[in-house]
Amino acid sequence: MTVIIANWKMNKGFAGSLDLATDLHNRINKKPVNCEVVLCPSFPYLSAVSKIISESLVKLGAQDCGFKGSGAYTGDVSASMLKDSGCDYVILGHSERRSFHGETSFIIREKAEAAHLQDLITIICVGETSLEKDKGQALAVIEDQLNNSLPLSMSEENIIIAYEPVWAIGTGKKPTINEIAEMHTHIKDCVKDFIKLHGILFEKDVRIVYGGSVNPDNCKEILSIANVSGLLVGGASLVSEDFYNILIKA
Repeated sequence: MTVIIANWKMNKGFAGSLDLATDLHNRINKKPVNCEVVLCPSFPYLSAVSKIISESLVKLGAQDCGFKGSGAYTGDVSASMLKDSGCDYVILGHSERRSFHGETSFIIREKAEAAHLQDLITIICVGETSLEKDKGQALAVIEDQLNNSLPLSMSEENIIIAYEPVWAIGTGKKPTINEIAEMHTHIKDCVKDFIKLHGILFEKDVRIVYGGSVNPDNCKEILSIANVSGLLVGGASLVSEDFYNILIKA
């Protein structure tokens, strides 16, 4: 099933997060959608949002997790804490974590392994910068990120790959249909090579979602592209009507 993930990033306070979750919950309950829906609010509001959506088919996700189970890791939030807060998903390796917090692919792999121990579904993000794109390095950059971010604990049930070209996030820019198709096919092939190399058994293809300036006007076209299994939505997920319009088109 198509999966649509809302990444609220560092937006909405307590009241705003609850209002947004409540409005989406009510809209979906009144007129159900034909896709899997995941809301990813900020850490402090996970439990509160979980209570709102607990009676619906909407799932809860976090925007990151620590790479250790517990201990002296000030500021980190462990995967088990996310599970206790009602999470089923966690976003890992978003470009903003890679660039602003210096997270390497090796750290992301450790986080994914920790998340899988708690039965969380990991959404592992990959994407190239405008400079890498202009130098013709996009395919190689994505392959390197995948080879070093993917954990050996991965399965067809516990992992989603999110392709987000860094240069398209929040800019209004979007790759062409052919560029998205090429990259998603490339990711699919890279994952196949990785699981074959490490002897991991997959009966189904890995789910690959697209993110980067997704909105109600372009979502349907993007979802029609081969090997696009869903969407990771940023800014448009902060407006209930916009996000719901994406859901009903999925």
